[in-house]
Amino acid sequence: MALTLILLTGAAVSIRSFLALDRVPLGYHAENVLTMNINLPQGRYTNWTARNVFFERMASELSTIPGVRSSTFTETALPPYIGFNTDFEIAERQRRTGSGCGSV
Repeated sequence: MALTLILLTGAAVSIRSFLALDRVPLGYHAENVLTMNINLPQGRYTNWTARNVFFERMASELSTIPGVRSSTFTETALPPYIGFNTDFEIAERQRRTGSGCGSV
């Protein structure tokens, strides 16, 4: 009986905390925001310079669309791609062969 009461109390506190977190302002207005995942072709953009050129060109082209105020790109900003257990590469360093990139 006591264990049940403890578990129910813990569940209630967790739900209340989650609902409170859902009401916290994001710090920006999420209306009219578009997010997408872009997979670059394997072997075509093999270093950071080539990737940066691609994304800078894409940002430039997106800015010409009527109604677009700004655009930005990131490697791993949104779940489930938030940086844990993902590959990384250090700019200006040669990539290791065999193992690909390092892992965090």
